[in-house]
Amino acid sequence: MLFALSMARFSSLLVAAAFVAANAAAQALIPVGRHDLAWPNPTAIGSATLFARIHYPATVAGFDTPPLPSPSGWPTVVFLHGYGQIGSDYNQLAAAWSEQGYAVVALDTARFDFALLRDDAIAVRQAIQIANMATGTLTDGLFDVGRMMLAGHSMGGGVTALVLATNPGYRAGLALAPFDPTQVVGPIAASVLTPFGIVAGDGDVITPPALHAAPLFTTLGVPQGLKFFYRFDASCGHLEVAGLQVGANAPSFLSALQVSSGFLGHALGTRNDGLEQCIGDAAQTNPQLVSLSQQFGLAEAWASRPLQIGATTRYSIGVEPGLGGAVLSGGSIPPVPTPFGDLRVDPFTAFVGAIGVVGAERRLDFDVALAFDPQLVGVELAVQAFGTTATQPMWLGSAVSTVVLP
Repeated sequence: MLFALSMARFSSLLVAAAFVAANAAAQALIPVGRHDLAWPNPTAIGSATLFARIHYPATVAGFDTPPLPSPSGWPTVVFLHGYGQIGSDYNQLAAAWSEQGYAVVALDTARFDFALLRDDAIAVRQAIQIANMATGTLTDGLFDVGRMMLAGHSMGGGVTALVLATNPGYRAGLALAPFDPTQVVGPIAASVLTPFGIVAGDGDVITPPALHAAPLFTTLGVPQGLKFFYRFDASCGHLEVAGLQVGANAPSFLSALQVSSGFLGHALGTRNDGLEQCIGDAAQTNPQLVSLSQQFGLAEAWASRPLQIGATTRYSIGVEPGLGGAVLSGGSIPPVPTPFGDLRVDPFTAFVGAIGVVGAERRLDFDVALAFDPQLVGVELAVQAFGTTATQPMWLGSAVSTVVLP
């Protein structure tokens, strides 16, 4: 019996490895620099010194190598470690995110104290803003302080929810194999309104998803965007989901990395196909998937792939059951308030490109097929979602803008 179970698990991992290889995004990975730092805490809460390891896009890989220049700094992820760990234990995960174009600040503080880790996660946001203006230092201009999100593993995943309950300015939260903080501090997570993703596996015997991730997902408030819970099968455990004690090519880690990277890309505005990787077809066809729970407090739009002449791109609209649709336009604009939410596409070229009734699948798909016409190269297409949300019968949502490629 044990042999049969082991072989079944091994087969699952082989299938998952093939899936990840087939669905990996084709992109050039950036060299990763590392730097250990000690920032004075600029606030009255938390550790006196905020120790951390940062991973960042660099000109060449290594410690203290020059950062790769970015006009507005790199979108930034603050990462919170698990109980008994420190941030620099997560080099594999942080590097995998950083080589995709993110600065990752992994806190080394509060090793055994979730309350102190919460305070440090609040304080470090202000410390990053100060470090970003420190002329002549490695961190000078390194961070895009307008695009920062919070992520954590295990204890850090639960603390992510505690921090975002009184959000100091993070765009979104991501929890990997989290503990459920409501078991300790009560239903404070109900105050979390930022977009939030949870990734966990049934192989987790430390914080079993049924006892931690699932009740945390239920407790979280209605998001200003998307909240989701992606649950892997028993081949994915507590450590694998965050790349601890497994190789960089471990199938469960690669699968979890695909989901987490997709959510980072969506939340920080770096990938039009981000949601495809964490809730779309690319995520739902993973053989390790057990269940995917979603809630939309704002209609969400995403593309399955870049727009290209002579090719068809599927666009998806995520909404609650009811009505969903998309406004197409020749360009995007800064948000303009309307009685139905913020308009984000050019109203002078806008038209309703898709509309329909959405059921329990919470999704409406439509295709954009482009002729093989070189004159289309460089043309911009903006797509804004609208539809039923968890609180509104009809509301404008997020938008994606894409320039047609050859």
